[in-house]
Order: sequence, then C-alpha cells, then structure tokens
Amino acid sequence: MVAERHRLEPALILRQDRRPDVVYARNIAAWLLREKLRLTFEGIGGVLGDRHHSTVIHSVRLVNQRRFYDRSFNRHLDSLWEEVLSA
Repeated sequence: MVAERHRLEPALILRQDRRPDVVYARNIAAWLLREKLRLTFEGIGGVLGDRHHSTVIHSVRLVNQRRFYDRSFNRHLDSLWEEVLSA
C-alpha cells in the first residue's frame, strides 16, 4: 500500500535503491510496521529486503522526527494506516 500510494512498484521498497522517493516510502513502511504492528526492528529489516536492524531504527526515528513538526505528514500516515485497515 505504501509503495502504491507513492506511485512506486512495490518491489522497489525491497531493493537496495537509494533514490529519495524510494527511501521515503521505505521509511514510512518501516514506521508503520513498528508503530502500528509492533514488529521488531530485526523483523522489519527482514520484511524490507534484509536490512540491518540499525537501518530500520534510523528510518523509524526519521519518521518520528518529521511527525513532531509536520501535521500534514501525520495526516498522511493516518490515512495510510486507515487504508491498510480497510484492505
């Protein structure tokens, strides 16, 4: 859902692609998996293309930092989560 919402092929999130749009979507996916589904950092790393747990920690922190000051970003995350729940 995250990839589709950001107009990306889902497989891109799992690859070692470092383009900003792909990293942005991957970070959001990591945050949703951690904050909403309570997966471990290691588990999220496995789901997102065998990433190291420290990379996942960094992704989740970046999203949390942005949530602190960006209300529209918060609405975006809420909307994504609602979309996941309705699927």
